[in-house]
Amino acid sequence: YAGQKSQFTKTQKTVKLYRSSKISSSKTFELCSNFAFIKVINPISGEFRFNPSADINYFSQEEEYPDITPVNYLRGFYPLKTDGELRTILARMGIKGDLAIKSMRALSGGEQTRVRLSLMLMKKSNLLILDEPTNHLDLNTKEALYKALDEFAGSVILVSHEDNFYEGFVDYEIKF
Repeated sequence: YAGQKSQFTKTQKTVKLYRSSKISSSKTFELCSNFAFIKVINPISGEFRFNPSADINYFSQEEEYPDITPVNYLRGFYPLKTDGELRTILARMGIKGDLAIKSMRALSGGEQTRVRLSLMLMKKSNLLILDEPTNHLDLNTKEALYKALDEFAGSVILVSHEDNFYEGFVDYEIKF
C-alpha cells in the first residue's frame, strides 16, 4: 500500500494504517471482512493477510451491553481475576467506586468506552484495530488515549472522524 493514493472522494471517516513488521501486506487492501468498518472499503489491489504472530485487539464503535456491572463485564473475559484486580484496572480508566458496580446500561457513553478500553488494557496485543474510539470521550481521556497509542509498540489501524486526534502519528491515511 505504500505510495498508493486512495480512490475515495468522501471525507466522512479516515482509516489510519501504521506500518509494522508484525503485519504481512502484499499490496494490501482487503482487510479482514469480519471488521464491519472495513467492509465499506473497496480493495485497491492485492490481498491482505495477518501475520500468524499478530495478536489482535479490536475496539468496535458500538456495543450492546447485558445488564451487568463493569466488574462483571471484565470478569466475563477474565474469570480468574479477583474483584480487587478488576476494580484496580477499571480505576486506572476513571471507573471508581460505585461506577464499577453500576449497570453498564446506566453508564454514560464515555464511561462505557472507558470500561471497554480497560478491557483492551488487559489483553496482550501487537495490533490494535480501533473503530471510533474517541466517541463520547472527554478531552482528558482523549489525551490519555492519544499518548497510549503514540507509545504503543505494535501496529494500529484507527478509524476516526477527528483529524485533530490522530494528527502527528499517522503513517498512512485513507479518506472515504
